[in-house]
Amino acid sequence: MTYEEKLECAFKELEATPLFEVGQRPLGFRLLRLLGIKAVPAYYRSFRRYFLLDALLTGAVFGLLNVPAGWMVSEYGPLAERGANVLCGVLFALHGAWWHRSIALKHGLSSWEDLGSENNSSAPQ
Repeated sequence: MTYEEKLECAFKELEATPLFEVGQRPLGFRLLRLLGIKAVPAYYRSFRRYFLLDALLTGAVFGLLNVPAGWMVSEYGPLAERGANVLCGVLFALHGAWWHRSIALKHGLSSWEDLGSENNSSAPQ
């Protein structure tokens, strides 16, 4: 099954849930799709994959945004500020991964690998 077919099945499955459309297709996902990146929707990523990707990106963003403001005025220095940025990225990613996984389990969403299989009712007809 191609990526586009799986994505269609995922959107059909998400439309059957009470989630708002902005939660089904968030801005970051739509931007990645416009750039041609075949991103998996957040509710269909595994906990580990979501956590690792989000921790990496969030830690990097926190680090870049904090460079001009944080360590110049901090009494702890740049190394401690980098550690705080990494910690914030990890905690933010942990919460996001837990949230998306719990919502997926609550609404009985399929895994990305199972989308469109014969025993999955969200397969396109």
